[in-house]
Amino acid sequence: SGVREVLRRRLDRLPEQTIALLSTLALLSRPAPVSLLSAVTGMDEDSALDGCEAAVLAGLLIDDAGSGGFGLTHDLVRQTLVEALSPARAMRLHARIGDALRAPGGPHSPERVVEIAHHLTRAAPIVGDSAVPYLLTAADDAFIRVASRSAEQYLITALELTSALPQSADRVLRTAEIRARLMAGRLIASSGDQSVAPTALVEPGAVAPIDPD
Repeated sequence: SGVREVLRRRLDRLPEQTIALLSTLALLSRPAPVSLLSAVTGMDEDSALDGCEAAVLAGLLIDDAGSGGFGLTHDLVRQTLVEALSPARAMRLHARIGDALRAPGGPHSPERVVEIAHHLTRAAPIVGDSAVPYLLTAADDAFIRVASRSAEQYLITALELTSALPQSADRVLRTAEIRARLMAGRLIASSGDQSVAPTALVEPGAVAPIDPD
């Protein structure tokens, strides 16, 4: 708690645009290039770079050669930034991150698909079921990698988002499709597969079990 208080005081001295960049990195939970930070925050790349360099001088960011951008210096920094975000602001930031990640630019890697699904799921109250196509793609990839537990988790999340939509023919068809995939995944799991992918899109126990009927 003492370290976090020191971090909060250090953050309080930074410009607002630098805090916006740091908050984006906190929700990304990974280093990111300046171009992505610029797209999420709406700053031009020079301004985003200036803000990141100010955070480097404050000891909160480091240059990350792998991403060609910047990353947070420690997970405590990330935790402190996330705790400072109101739920409404965090939700909107997740939505902007999801939009920036799915911007046109060629096919997405499986890792990017899971990342997009994660952020759009977190922003579901304001973006609706935008995450569902990415969740289904992530589930398909998990099946290919024989990670049926992860595939089931993605499908349960997709079903929960779809079930929240107004009643319509499209909702009925999509729900039936997801339930069919879910049943297939459970059949695969019952054959002995115990593989689990490292990324979870919802907290354990956050979604009620699906009634087999």
